[in-house]
Amino acid sequence: MIAAVPLMFLLGVGILAAVLPDQELSKTERRHLAAFPQSGVETLLEGSYMKEIEEYLKDQFPLRDRLRRVKTELQSSVLGRKDVSGYYRIKDSIYRRDTEFSSQNIARAGKKFSEIVEKYFPQASIYGAVIPDKDFFLWGDDRVEVWMQQSMPEADWIEVKESLELEDYYRTDPHWRQEKIGETVEKLLDHMGQGGKVPEESEIKMAKEEFLGGYAGASAFYVKPEPLGYVTNEEIAQARVYDYEKKEEVDVYAWERLEIGTDDYDFFLWGPRALLTMKNPRKEGVGGRLMLFRDSFGSSIAPLLLSGYAEITLVDLRYVSMERAAELLKDLDYDDVLFLYSSSMLNHSNSMKF
Repeated sequence: MIAAVPLMFLLGVGILAAVLPDQELSKTERRHLAAFPQSGVETLLEGSYMKEIEEYLKDQFPLRDRLRRVKTELQSSVLGRKDVSGYYRIKDSIYRRDTEFSSQNIARAGKKFSEIVEKYFPQASIYGAVIPDKDFFLWGDDRVEVWMQQSMPEADWIEVKESLELEDYYRTDPHWRQEKIGETVEKLLDHMGQGGKVPEESEIKMAKEEFLGGYAGASAFYVKPEPLGYVTNEEIAQARVYDYEKKEEVDVYAWERLEIGTDDYDFFLWGPRALLTMKNPRKEGVGGRLMLFRDSFGSSIAPLLLSGYAEITLVDLRYVSMERAAELLKDLDYDDVLFLYSSSMLNHSNSMKF
């Protein structure tokens, strides 16, 4: 029996691997899975073919997600590890603490932002805000915000952490919940002189009943799914969004990303996009123009900021340089410029195209 049980397990795994179709995407890990490699003389001689085979077998292993969860639960619940690969499960929420603080990366971001302002927006009003990662509400580390204010003193900094609390973030994901950030939207708009807020007739609707965010997938912790809600109103419904990558107008909310995407949070403004321009017909001729430098948090807050502006352009410096963005936009006569970034992104600003 001792010899037969593992033998039967290996035999069963082999049969499943041969019978089950290969999977293209892993929604839990937010990535494409390796496909069976194409063999050739060069790849065989270089040795890369066998490496690709190894990656393919790991990615297409039967019951991969369940085995990842078993491994995580063993390390956490049985062996008593406080974290698994840097992720913590506290009650029914998952956190990831950025233990490496890089003042060099933060200072670099401030310097490069200042250069962008000086070159492209000398007449605009310049604002900055640091979005606290949700682990801030457990450990209270705000060094990134302090360093950014020192690195970019010419900006008018808006402190938004007082308008947020832990419940405003997803339990299984690093991002904030769009339906919970009305106070933050109001604070930003008031500080920038727009005096706007989320319209009272706004409705909170359900995009997906069971959402498991990026932290749940990366850590493989067992947690209960949570709802993915969104805010809608007349301004958002009538908004026109131009995607410079697709070269076409798109909707504010990407319903198809819930079906075919790797991350359901991409429902908000199509997820990672280098350059977008949103226009609010209801404020045409009376509202100003905002240039929003942002990371993924900006995808969900930008539609709510439309209540204060006729036009908002979103630039994600992870995917496009400012030089290229300027070529595509041509008209850079913006009233306000807001640098809105999460602490973790500023702490790893080496990922931006400066």
